Amino acid sequence: MGLDKALHLHRRDGRLLLSYLAGELAARFGETVLLVNDPAKLEPIPDLRGYGRVTDLYPGSGPAGAIYSALAARPGRRFFVMACDQMVIDWDLLGAMLERMTATEAEAVVPRHGGFLEPLYAFYGPGAETVLAGNLNQGLRSIRSIYPFLKIEYYDLSASDLKPGLFDNFNRPEEAARAGLVIK
Repeated sequence: MGLDKALHLHRRDGRLLLSYLAGELAARFGETVLLVNDPAKLEPIPDLRGYGRVTDLYPGSGPAGAIYSALAARPGRRFFVMACDQMVIDWDLLGAMLERMTATEAEAVVPRHGGFLEPLYAFYGPGAETVLAGNLNQGLRSIRSIYPFLKIEYYDLSASDLKPGLFDNFNRPEEAARAGLVIK
């Protein structure tokens, strides 16, 4: 997109999308941690000052490095991971995924639909930290590359289970505009 989506995607009401998502997740889960490559870039945004921040320990390694960084910063915890440019939070789905993670003692629960995996709308637990570290140290940056080495649960969804826009993210300005987002 050519710009930092975390800082420039706004909802129609003028609120920064990241601020909205962080607030919604914090209201439901309590602690919300923002994964960033540079924590200072969030300082000018008053709505984000109350959230924990974790600096990416593997900058440039994509989601795998960010997820590892969160797990390493809060050992023994599990996290719901969501990209900053997704608009829809499906609380029923998150509750069911978390329940599945607890019941099966899975190290990750990842939605799957129509042959697609959604690794950036998933839960990851402590077991993923070690596998991610090993892969990252070997230069493997794909989050999916750890799945064969985890106790993973795929949460299968049918087309009728998908709320409109659930897994949409935005890589071009026109995509964001079609979804009703404003770039500032």
